[in-house]
Amino acid sequence: MNNLNQIISHFSITGTVADVKPLGNGLINDTYKITTAEADAPDYVLQRINDSIFTDVDLLQHNIEEVTTHIRELLVKEGADDIDRRVLTFIKADSGKTYIKDEEGKFWRISMFIPDAVTVDAVNPESSYHAGKAFGKFEVKNDGPFERCPHYVVLSYSGHNDAATGLQNEGYFGIGVEKNEEYRFSVWAKALSGEAKVEVSLVDESTMDEHQEFATAELKVGSNEWKKYELILKPSKTPLPAEVRKETEGQRFCMTLNLKQLLNDNKELTTFTDMLKPLFGDINNVIYCIK
Repeated sequence: MNNLNQIISHFSITGTVADVKPLGNGLINDTYKITTAEADAPDYVLQRINDSIFTDVDLLQHNIEEVTTHIRELLVKEGADDIDRRVLTFIKADSGKTYIKDEEGKFWRISMFIPDAVTVDAVNPESSYHAGKAFGKFEVKNDGPFERCPHYVVLSYSGHNDAATGLQNEGYFGIGVEKNEEYRFSVWAKALSGEAKVEVSLVDESTMDEHQEFATAELKVGSNEWKKYELILKPSKTPLPAEVRKETEGQRFCMTLNLKQLLNDNKELTTFTDMLKPLFGDINNVIYCIK
């Protein structure tokens, strides 16, 4: 308790510390609730940051400050009420930062406690939706360089090397690719500062192999201005998308339609079959199945 009070004394909190007790059951950081004596003073959350997981604490806190500041500014512009309940508030330490390093080399931070909040221990689709919706309010922006589609997503460093921030495109029915063929990936991007590295992969989530990735390339974004970047992905195998595979199971009746007799000068059909080549190869017949 005395040691914790000494750590707390480095932060500019309001009120007198009446009690410090463990809070929650997190597995990464050690968390404590600071209860203040005064009725008009807020309570606080003290956390020891696990620097074995979050190896760059300064960058971690910098990213958190960027996120929370941006969300707070948006809420102010929207005229939102009860803002302190909708975004975290971290307390500055006497070092000028939102964390300190104690004599034992441990890192600590303090944020305002949000009363009557609920912590979800088990993640389910509903809680994931609301978490994504709240986080997406910050991540998705609409001042991009394209008039017809101004929205874009900001991807930030997660804070430690064993986790990544990213996006996944599953396609409508999976994305069909063919072994050893070259596939061009392009994206408009810019780096907020310095050089950003993005790893682009094709993955097979149904595989029992050690790794789901079967084609990977690194994209280096070196400009703070919008620019189009391209790279080539070359698959090491031809996986059948799971959604398509499900459709091929349990077939009871099939009929075939010979395309060669229909194609001839029909450019629309030719384009359609060309689009299907990565998944099915050259198509001479289409099989219709009734289950």
